[in-house]
Amino acid sequence: MNSHTNSASRREFLRRLAAGSAAWGLFPNAVSRLAADEPGALPKGKRLIVRSAAPLNAEPALGGLAADWITPLELFYIRNHGPTPTIDAAGHQFSVTGMVEKPITLSVAELVERFPAVHATATLTCAGNRRNEFQGPKIGGVQWGAGAIGNANWAGVSLASVLQHAGVQAGAKHVWFEGADVISDKSESYPFGGSIPLEKALPGERSVAPVLLATKMNDKPLTAEHGAPV
Repeated sequence: MNSHTNSASRREFLRRLAAGSAAWGLFPNAVSRLAADEPGALPKGKRLIVRSAAPLNAEPALGGLAADWITPLELFYIRNHGPTPTIDAAGHQFSVTGMVEKPITLSVAELVERFPAVHATATLTCAGNRRNEFQGPKIGGVQWGAGAIGNANWAGVSLASVLQHAGVQAGAKHVWFEGADVISDKSESYPFGGSIPLEKALPGERSVAPVLLATKMNDKPLTAEHGAPV
């Protein structure tokens, strides 16, 4: 995907946000190579049931999932919308752009060095979890059982610290995250992304938990299937 299309995609999203946004995205300093999906192939050590092969989506059996409060990495579900990017972590950079006073670009090493470490235990779940239990006409999407959920110890830096360093402008309402994952939809290709309200990212009365830029999961560096390097 060229930078023009990338920028156009991002601008279109920001245009749709009525009150504006601050944008945060992952941008490798070279085009990410997309790893070829091998049907049914799981990352080394994973003990999961494959629900779709390309893109890879897989979940654990419930017996193993329920055995621990903290979900072991080998049993943590995998959710993908496209091929997993192959990224050089040492050379990878991310940018903070949009409605900020000082756009910044940092490597992952600089991110960890410059901002305070934060830890949180948090549960992730796919919105389609237990989809295969629905009655009536089949609903499109990955046919998940009940295992597309996991609870992990996360470590990284506070998103609020990074945004405050960049200086959020008045009127910004959302933080838009854009990854290196490239989604192909018919004739279009675009980076995977999503957004959260700015008030959820910044400290205040309505912010109940820190939003992390995670670099570790269960005390280990993130793996590619879970968003490495950050």
